[in-house]
Amino acid sequence: MSMTREATIFAFTTSNYDAMIQFFKDLGMKVNEKRTPLCPLFNSGRGAFVTRGDIAFNLEESTSGPAIASFNVLFTDGFTDADIKRLQQLAYSFSSEASLYGTFHTIKSPDGGTVMICT
Repeated sequence: MSMTREATIFAFTTSNYDAMIQFFKDLGMKVNEKRTPLCPLFNSGRGAFVTRGDIAFNLEESTSGPAIASFNVLFTDGFTDADIKRLQQLAYSFSSEASLYGTFHTIKSPDGGTVMICT
């Protein structure tokens, strides 16, 4: 029995490349800025392949004018209490809300996207 996995390349374009790269690093995501034939895919500026767990995408620097990476994602595992405390101390907009289903921590990216972490 063989298992196959679908492959999809998501690419987000931003005029805020340096700030977004730092944001993803602050979230504990792996950022590989080595240029490859697939990154950047849609722009001629800088590009990075960003991963954390099963999430993977290209972040690409806009070369054709202002753009924002409206990156919205929900993480349901992989963050410790120490990670949450560290994220609270950074300069990003951060809020938490407890519910019957867990505690949801919301962080706004420099481009205005929303990252939600459920603990």
